[in-house]
Amino acid sequence: MRGKGIVCGDIVELKSGGPPMTVQKTGLLAKTKQRGAWCAWFDGNEVEHHAFAIESLRKIKPAPVVRKPRHPGIPKGTTPLQ
Repeated sequence: MRGKGIVCGDIVELKSGGPPMTVQKTGLLAKTKQRGAWCAWFDGNEVEHHAFAIESLRKIKPAPVVRKPRHPGIPKGTTPLQ
C-alpha cells in the first residue's frame, strides 16, 4: 500500500517504521506547503499527534480486533466485569 490516496481514517506507518497511526486529517503542511497528514497514535496510555509529509507514510492493514464472546447470561449493551 503506497502513500498515494491516504485519507482521513486510514491506518499508516512511517516508511522507516514505527507504531500504527490513524490519519485524522490531510492538507498542506504550513511550513513546507507539501501535502501532509495529521496522525494520532498511542504511546502506552498517552495519545500522541504529529503532522507528516504524505511521501513519508505508507498505508498498512489494521490489526484484527479480537473480541471475547459474550456470555449468554449477560444482557446486551452491558460490559462484563473482568
